[in-house]
Amino acid sequence: MAKKSKQLIGECVHCGILGPVTSDHIPPKGLFASPRPKLKKVPSCESCNVGASKDDEYFRAMLSFHDTAGDHPDARQIRDKVFRGLDRPESAGLRHKIANATREVNVISSNGLFVGRRLAYDVDLIRLDRVVRRTLTGLYYKEKGYRLPDGYIAEVYSEEGLRDMSASAIEKMHRELIRPALANVPRTIGNKVLRYWFALASDHPHVSGWVFQFYERINFFGITLPADRASV
Repeated sequence: MAKKSKQLIGECVHCGILGPVTSDHIPPKGLFASPRPKLKKVPSCESCNVGASKDDEYFRAMLSFHDTAGDHPDARQIRDKVFRGLDRPESAGLRHKIANATREVNVISSNGLFVGRRLAYDVDLIRLDRVVRRTLTGLYYKEKGYRLPDGYIAEVYSEEGLRDMSASAIEKMHRELIRPALANVPRTIGNKVLRYWFALASDHPHVSGWVFQFYERINFFGITLPADRASV
């Protein structure tokens, strides 16, 4: 009779719950073409790990379809896999979401001339941010050696999401956290599928700024800060 593997007990790096944990790949392994590089793994409860699989699938599709992913070899291979996989019955939900989000838009040249129409799609930025937030809390754990303490939160913003913030809030975030992060040497995972920069606040060990760059072009910004200072 096959021997059952022992269930690991630990603390989830994302939510802090104590109990059974599995290994969560940081960032999601679906972003990488085969053969995949050795990825970072962190302890995660089933709710945070398995419960995020649909978001990971959506994130992979939206990033690989993104105009700026261009000819990155991993993005190109993943894009082909996503298109092939959309025909599967279990992909009906993702197929429906993409179809409903797709629309035709005018293409305007740099000098203001109409040059035709192309397909574009509306992206659920909240879902993308959730995946990057999980990536941030996982990398925080790997870089610091412990999870982000209770009483602190991670906030993540896509470049598009920053448009909803005030100019003063954006400038403050860049000045205090993002620019110091970019002054450091980036870490690279895979064939530049993800590069990330981070910096810790000089006066506070748990406040940090992060820059994530997927497929060399698609940027997200993250911060960790006390919960009572959320939403800079």
